[in-house]
Amino acid sequence: MDVLENCSHSEIRDAWRHYQTDPENRSARGRLGKPDAGAIRSFILRKRPKPQLVQPEPEEPKAPRVTAERASDIMREVGFDPTPGG
Repeated sequence: MDVLENCSHSEIRDAWRHYQTDPENRSARGRLGKPDAGAIRSFILRKRPKPQLVQPEPEEPKAPRVTAERASDIMREVGFDPTPGG
């Protein structure tokens, strides 16, 4: 039963109900065969919705990096002289 540990109680009950009512699971004399856990699990997995692929969000354009010239201008604007000895 470890095969069914990730299945909910309602999923297992629904799969068992389906197994009992499916005529393919009965012998020629009408007797119900014993299901194995794999038969129940395969029905549950077929009934679950298929996973949807998630598209990645488009990346926002990055702000342009500050050039060395613009960095020098910014430092001069705040009163710092970036030149050697300045």
